[in-house]
Amino acid sequence: MRILTEKNIPGMVRIHDSYEVPACIVMDLVDGITLREAVDKKYLTRIDIKLALLQKIAFIIHQAHQLEERILHRDLKPENIMLEYCYSAIDFDDASNIPTVKILDFDLSWHRGATEKTVMFGAISQGFMAPEQTDVQTDKSLSRNTAVDVYSLGMLAYYVLTGNNPMPNESLFGGFKERMLNEIQECEKFSWKCLPYYLSDTIFRSTNRIQTERISLDTFTGNLRVAIEMYLHQTISSTHPLVLLELRKRIDNLGNEEVSDFGRSISIDYPTLSKRVTLSMTSNNFNVNLNVSIERYMSSFDQREGIAKYFKAMKERASAQVDKTLFKDISSENTNTSITIRMSARLTDTVSLESIDALADNIREVRHALDN
Repeated sequence: MRILTEKNIPGMVRIHDSYEVPACIVMDLVDGITLREAVDKKYLTRIDIKLALLQKIAFIIHQAHQLEERILHRDLKPENIMLEYCYSAIDFDDASNIPTVKILDFDLSWHRGATEKTVMFGAISQGFMAPEQTDVQTDKSLSRNTAVDVYSLGMLAYYVLTGNNPMPNESLFGGFKERMLNEIQECEKFSWKCLPYYLSDTIFRSTNRIQTERISLDTFTGNLRVAIEMYLHQTISSTHPLVLLELRKRIDNLGNEEVSDFGRSISIDYPTLSKRVTLSMTSNNFNVNLNVSIERYMSSFDQREGIAKYFKAMKERASAQVDKTLFKDISSENTNTSITIRMSARLTDTVSLESIDALADNIREVRHALDN
């Protein structure tokens, strides 16, 4: 705490003095409520303010990690985070005035060069602590890594977004990601269909049991920033892979999905329909293009014999459904075993939710035109 005070790290409660006789520590008085109270009393309900508070908490911890001493908190939980000058639900209604965050309680903290013994066990709320902190058989040097705070931030995000307390080592339980996704979707009606998936994936990747496979704190805060911008402005950068994920979710949630190239290519196979839709993004001379391929192929699910003789008519019918105000480059071909419609759209620097919805509608229309 003395190092944090000397380095003037914002958001950390400052220490002013300490005495052995009588035994006491003099610190800042923080007037407000804890994050626990704000969530449990349902004062904190707006998703944009939830995300903004999580971003503030992550930024404060990141500043401590960046110090030469590399200070780790190691006990981040709702009771240790205070929201200054907040007392009721009305204090969480204004997205332009996000409450000031103060982080408390450094009983379990560590910094480079520390010689004191590590105090670790007997701490409450261990659902927010990384597995390497609570497992008595784990090498204790692992608890002196910034990844332990990343884990806690992930579980804090889970708690804030769902209102549910994580069980100890909950991220290790089977089905955690799917259950978390459902809980996030139940707590908020998102206009972006991809956003619950993005948030649950961010939390899941920050709470990986294997420390070296957790995302960095930079990635965690960057993902929160993207989510906030999407929620507030209903737009997203055309270069972000979430454009494809949103498009895919707006087409439907059916089919067998395969994602590649770090999310910049998504293939959706519909075996019972004998169809395949492939979405990809490419860049050319600073332009970003959305490429769509819709294929109708022969399979055992075809109900008509000699379906191939209808392929030419299907191709013409599907090509006529392409909205040429959305897709500029259009081509098609058919063989004895398949039909393929290819379309390309140039994306603006930022893509609106409305434009993604229009693209998805037209892709569905073209795909439907390839019916028997």
